[in-house]
Amino acid sequence: MKICPICKVKYADEAEFCAKCKAVLIEDTADKDAETPLDRRRLITAILSTIAFMAFVAGLYYVVGLLTR
Repeated sequence: MKICPICKVKYADEAEFCAKCKAVLIEDTADKDAETPLDRRRLITAILSTIAFMAFVAGLYYVVGLLTR
């Protein structure tokens, strides 16, 4: 069974492209739950990294403001 990565429509194994959006079909995997914790971990890491970077830039901006007075 193949599935469209964009439309999420399922097709037979012989199909190559989605009939709706013409995207290349991928194999439908039943282990989507196994990928969820990894995706969730990456999302949390990205959010925390962004917050840490923003705090660093704000602190740097504050220090530079103090030094230029």
